[in-house]
Amino acid sequence: MNNQLSPEQQIKLEQLSQKPFGRELAGKVARFLKENGSIAYNHRDYCGTGLFYLNHQYLHTAVDDGNPVVYFAEERGWVFSDPHKFIDWLAMQSDHSLSMHDNPNIFSNQTITRHRLLAALNRSD
Repeated sequence: MNNQLSPEQQIKLEQLSQKPFGRELAGKVARFLKENGSIAYNHRDYCGTGLFYLNHQYLHTAVDDGNPVVYFAEERGWVFSDPHKFIDWLAMQSDHSLSMHDNPNIFSNQTITRHRLLAALNRSD
């Protein structure tokens, strides 16, 4: 499998924001997940990546048919039992870092972005 982004994908990657989400947004997302369970698309087949609060753990993982692909998160160390560690991790992430740029097949395809996080929080107000 070729793990290289295409020239077009490289250009898109360079345009993605590298500004970290920050602790304030990460804390709001953690509270939202604990109350609502997920920020994820729910449709047939591949649904991008999502954030979940599942079995007292926070996960960032791939989503298929609206369901978290738990082993995907486990393989990458994206499972957090401690909410503070999840908040610390999410606070340092950005549109760029969560774009799945290590896999051209799913790069920037329904991934977690600042826009998606803010939209989910706004829907809950």
